[in-house]
Parts: sequence; C-alpha cells; structure tokens
Amino acid sequence: MDVEKIIGIGIIAVLLSVLIKNYRPEISVSISIISCAVMLALIGPYFKTVTAFFVDLSRQIGIEMQFMIIVIKVIGIAFITQIGAEICKDAGETAIGTNIETCGKIIIIAMSMPVIYRLFDVVGRVIDVA
Repeated sequence: MDVEKIIGIGIIAVLLSVLIKNYRPEISVSISIISCAVMLALIGPYFKTVTAFFVDLSRQIGIEMQFMIIVIKVIGIAFITQIGAEICKDAGETAIGTNIETCGKIIIIAMSMPVIYRLFDVVGRVIDVA
C-alpha cells in the first residue's frame, strides 16, 4: 500500500536527517527535499484519479472545464507551496518559507480571478432577477 511506503520514507528521512543535521546540515536539507520528491512521485496515480473526478464532476453539473482546471491548479499550487515553505522552515530559513507561502497565495488569487469574475456575474444576475 502506498500510504505505508510514504510513511516509511518519511520516518526514514526524518531519522537520517536528525542524525546528519549536526554534522552536515546541507545534506539534511537534501534528504528532506529528496524524500518529498519521492513521496510526491508515489502519489502520481492518485492525482490522476482526483483530476478525473473533477473532470467528471464538471461534466455532470455543467461547470465549464476551464474553471475546473483552475481549481485543480490552485489545489496543486497550495500543496506545492506548503511543501516548499515547510522545507525552508525546517532548514532554518523561516523568512524564505513565509515568502513562498505569500507568493503562493498571490498566485492562487491571480489564477482564481476568472472564477471570481464569473461568480460575481452569476450573483449579479440573481440579484437582478430577484
């Protein structure tokens, strides 16, 4: 099962990182980055399943595909920025980690603008009808 592999990789990476951190902190950060990359690679098939779900959902309820693509991208950006920020914070670079989080949020807002415009358009039409 993939969850067991992911937990195992995480625990081994933490143990190695803690053991090596005092002697070679740069290798400790590398272990963290590599373990995150391996774990993300393991969830590739699950990402495809989630993406297929959103595609099917958009077809069933009649949402334009471009909006579902934005939702999928926003979710991906949120996860990736969180992982990047946490790696930086673990390496002692809190300011860089916080900056990654802020940049990710701004990108998410910018990417969400078409959805926000569409939402206001729909709300405006509902208010005019009422």
